[in-house]
Amino acid sequence: MLTSALFPCGSLVTKLAPALALFLSKPAEPQAPSTLPAPVREAAGKDGTFGISPQLLEAVRVAKHNAEPHATRYCWRYVKRALLAADAVDSYPDGVSAKYAGAVLVNDFGFILLDDITDPEEAPVGSVLVYGGAGHGHIEIRTEDGYVSDFKTPNHSKRPLIGVYVKFGQAQANPAAIEDPDQAIDSDWFRLREWIGGKMDPVLMKLQPIVEKAIARSSRG
Repeated sequence: MLTSALFPCGSLVTKLAPALALFLSKPAEPQAPSTLPAPVREAAGKDGTFGISPQLLEAVRVAKHNAEPHATRYCWRYVKRALLAADAVDSYPDGVSAKYAGAVLVNDFGFILLDDITDPEEAPVGSVLVYGGAGHGHIEIRTEDGYVSDFKTPNHSKRPLIGVYVKFGQAQANPAAIEDPDQAIDSDWFRLREWIGGKMDPVLMKLQPIVEKAIARSSRG
C-alpha cells in the first residue's frame, strides 16, 4: 500500500506532516467585495451575461470542445486549460484541489466573487463555479445549456457551492486566435507543467488524506 511504502513508521508520518501540510495547505480565502463595482452594476443584465468578459465566454467554447465523454477526476486541470487558451488568465493557474480554485482566481487573476449568487442555476454564462465537499471538491464553467469541466453535463454538481467567480472587461476576444483549441497553447513550459501535473496529481490525491489524518492525530497530542 502507498501508506506503508511511503511511511514505514508512524513517527515518520508525524515528522513529515507539517512540511506536507504546508505544501498541500489551503490558500487564504480572499475577502469578497460586498458590492460589485459601478461599471459592473451598469453592465449587469444588458445582454444576459452580466457583462462577462468575452474571454470567459470563449473559455466556454474551448472547454466544451475539449470535454471528455465522462468525468476524469481532473476537472480543475481542464478548466485551467480552457481559461488559459481563451486568455481569461495570463498564466497557468497553480493548485491541485478544485475546492481552493476560487482563492487562486481572485488573488492571482483578478476574478470577482459574486457573493449574492448561491444557486448554480443563477450563475451567468462564462462564470466559474467552485464546489467544496469531500476530497478535492469540483469546479465547472457555466454554459448556455449546462456546465462543463472535464466533461459536459446539463446538471450542476450536487456538492456544496463555495462561490461563483467572474471577470468583466471590454476587450473583445479574437475569434481566429483559438480556431483549434488543441493547438492554442504552444508553450514548452506549459507542456512541462502539464506532464509533471499528470504524474504528480494521483500521488498528491492519495497523500492528502494521509497528511490530514497525521495532522489530526498530532493536534490531539
